[in-house]
Amino acid sequence: MAAETLVKILGPNLITQVYSKNWQARSKAYNDLSNSLKKFKFDKVPKNDLQDMFIALFSLINMGIADKNKDVNVEAIGLFLTVIDESFKNLSKLDSKFHKTEFGLFIT
Repeated sequence: MAAETLVKILGPNLITQVYSKNWQARSKAYNDLSNSLKKFKFDKVPKNDLQDMFIALFSLINMGIADKNKDVNVEAIGLFLTVIDESFKNLSKLDSKFHKTEFGLFIT
C-alpha cells in the first residue's frame, strides 16, 4: 500500500530502489526522495492523496530507520527531517486548517 501510493505520486524508480537488496541503492533512494520532496509541488496534489503520501512516506522512513545498515539509517532520518520541513513550509501556505488538524495526526 505504501509503495503503491508513492509510485503514483513520485514514480516507480525511487520506490523500487528503496526496496533493493543493495544497501547503496537503498541509501541513494532515501537521499533522492529527500531531494525530490524539496522540489515537490504540494499544491498540485489533492488533500486525500497528500495524506496517503505522508502515511506512505512515514512507513518508508520507519523501514529505513529499522534497516541494518547505518548509512541507510542516516538517509532515512534525513528524509524524515525533509518531510517535516517541507510539509510545514508548503502545507501552511495551502490551508492552515489542514496544517493544524490533519497533518497533526502524523506528528503525534
